[in-house]
Amino acid sequence: MGDWSFYRMMADLSIARHPLLQVSERTRDSLGVVTPTEAGRTVIECRADQIGLNGIDRWLGGVHLSGHNAQGRWDPASGRLVEQR
Repeated sequence: MGDWSFYRMMADLSIARHPLLQVSERTRDSLGVVTPTEAGRTVIECRADQIGLNGIDRWLGGVHLSGHNAQGRWDPASGRLVEQR
């Protein structure tokens, strides 16, 4: 991941309906200081879900991910995608 890809990801998280990050001191050449918002902390603590809060509308590997409900999540214990209920 390059600098601009990372910057875009952080910027998207800061302008969402429920921002997960606050970006301050942004300049033309620097992303600035990035801190989690209250919503961001609830996601970090697994008390909320980014897709549940903000939805998703993204193409990834030829698959269109959309909506406010995740259809599946990666399970590191089993090493596979598992269906959300």
